[in-house]
Amino acid sequence: TAELQARYRALTRDALRAARMNERRGIYQVIHEDLGDKLLQLIYSAADTETSDLARSALAELRDAHNLLPDQQRPLTAVLADIRNETQNRCDQAKIVLHWQQDDPLPDRVLNARQLSALSRTVREAFSNLFKHAQASAVAVSVRCQPDGRLIYSICDNGRGMSEHAAPGRGLINMRSRVTELGGTMAWAPGEGGGTIFEFVLPLEEGVT
Repeated sequence: TAELQARYRALTRDALRAARMNERRGIYQVIHEDLGDKLLQLIYSAADTETSDLARSALAELRDAHNLLPDQQRPLTAVLADIRNETQNRCDQAKIVLHWQQDDPLPDRVLNARQLSALSRTVREAFSNLFKHAQASAVAVSVRCQPDGRLIYSICDNGRGMSEHAAPGRGLINMRSRVTELGGTMAWAPGEGGGTIFEFVLPLEEGVT
C-alpha cells in the first residue's frame, strides 16, 4: 500500500509538471505567432529598406529559435537551399545582385542543430553587415566542402570595403563566436577588386578543426 501511494504521488507530480509544460508551450506558441505577425507586417510596411531588412532578419532568427530542437538534424543541401532562398530575397529587396556558387554535388552530410544555427546565422549576419555598411551593388557567395569534413564558405562584395585591422563590431564578434564555438574559424580581408571578403570554416564532423 505504501509503495502504491508513493507511486500515485509521483505520477501526480509528473502529471502536474506535464500540464505546466504544456501550458508554457501554449503561451510560447502564442507569443511566437504574435511577434511573427508583427514582424511580417513591419517587413511590408517599413518606410525604408534598412528597417525592412532588420525586421526580416529578426523574423528569420525567431523562426530559427522556434524550430531548432537539440536533436534536430537536416541535410546540408536542404539547409543551403533555404539559406540561398532567404539571401536571394534579401538581396532582391536591397537591389543587390547575388552570385551563388557551390560544389555540385555537395557531400551527403547531415547538420545537427548547432551546426545548422551557426551556418544560417553567420550568413545572415554577414549580409546584414553588408546591407548596412558596404554600399555594394553585387555580392558573391562560394560554398565548398573539404574531404576532411570542413565546410568552407565565403562572402565577397564589391562595396567600399573595410580594413582588415578595423576593430570588430558586435556583428563580427557574433559571427566569429558562432563558428569558433564549434571549432571553426572566421576571417575577413579586403577583396581583390574592392569590397570585403569574409571566409568561414565550419567543421561538420566531431574532432575536425
